[in-house]
Amino acid sequence: MRAFNPFEGEVYKRALEISRITRQMCCACQACALLFERDTTDTGRYRTVPRLRKRLTEPPVDDVMWAALEVPVRLALFVHHIAGCEHGFETVTAYYPSPLGVVGTDVDAEAWARVEHPPPEPEVTALLVHRDAGEHWLVGIDECYRLTARVRHAWTGMTGGDEVWREIDRFFAELRDGVGPT
Repeated sequence: MRAFNPFEGEVYKRALEISRITRQMCCACQACALLFERDTTDTGRYRTVPRLRKRLTEPPVDDVMWAALEVPVRLALFVHHIAGCEHGFETVTAYYPSPLGVVGTDVDAEAWARVEHPPPEPEVTALLVHRDAGEHWLVGIDECYRLTARVRHAWTGMTGGDEVWREIDRFFAELRDGVGPT
């Protein structure tokens, strides 16, 4: 595939297959990924995932907003979904990494409208909030999958154990240091 992309160091880009039922990550070469860029295809089935890691200096969610969002944990990622919007189906979902993958719940639209945040690109970016560390990030959805995989791998017992929290701390340290996925 490198022959199709000789001027770029990255051979593959991530793409997200979107449907109302499922969202699945896949990889595509740079040439094929161009077909998935916004406004170049009318199917809307695939979207490229941006390489995005932006730490927000001003927290978009304070304690009052967190309570209004009814998020029961202190580590969550928020994704704006537009799949099925032609039928009025547009939501923001809060996801929580867990030993089984991500657990998600729709966020109250009125509460989300009061959150001060840069609007994440629908489906492929997320607002990642780590309340205990006071960190708020805009990231590509692939970073959220990476965090979830690390949580699943390190989780022990009912509450996760100490190792899962060390792994979460390492993940955020890598975000801060600009370290890419391994």
